[in-house]
Amino acid sequence: MKKLRIFWLQQKSRFFSNLLRFTGLTTVLFVFQACYGTPQDFGNDVLIEGTVLSADNQTPLQDIEVKLINDSLTSTYKTDLQGKFSIYTNVNTEYKLILTDVDGVSNGSFLPYDTTITDSGLNSYVADIELKINDEAK
Repeated sequence: MKKLRIFWLQQKSRFFSNLLRFTGLTTVLFVFQACYGTPQDFGNDVLIEGTVLSADNQTPLQDIEVKLINDSLTSTYKTDLQGKFSIYTNVNTEYKLILTDVDGVSNGSFLPYDTTITDSGLNSYVADIELKINDEAK
């Protein structure tokens, strides 16, 4: 009877050990997919990038809000330390960019600017933009 009980405990231990290995592997796979994801679309994307400069002295402007309007989708980005922005979006016939100085007077006060980029079949567009100083904010 004691041998049967030991045998049963060994089988039970082996079963739970294998179960733990299997669940450990599935957990790792689940976490990998959660972190890196799976491709959601295989459609064509367009890169719109550019630099925002002061029209007055050609210095790059940080923290300028760049709003992209593409069909009914609106996405908002900010320029980095070098005044650069980079946006991936779905292919469309035109892309509207609206630039707004939202940081107040920390880098000066600039007038809003909007422009429309018309699709010409390229996979990327460069929009280097100069913002004019808002004289009323001084």
